[in-house]
Amino acid sequence: MNRIKMKRRTITIIAVLILLTASLVYLGIKSYNEMFQQGAQYGYEQTIIRIANDAKNCTVVSLTIYEETVELVAVRCLQQTA
Repeated sequence: MNRIKMKRRTITIIAVLILLTASLVYLGIKSYNEMFQQGAQYGYEQTIIRIANDAKNCTVVSLTIYEETVELVAVRCLQQTA
């Protein structure tokens, strides 16, 4: 009888440890993904801000998308030179 209780207790402890480990792994992956998304979003925002500021200061901004390059400048800058 005592042996059966010890086996059940051992199995219960192992099951709880497996569930705890799985939960911690899930939370870790979820946290990593959220931080990655926030970092990517910050990078996108900073890139757009830099492009807008360069164009606003009449600096020609070259963007290459795939194999095509586009040059951007603020319309106000073009009106000043005309």
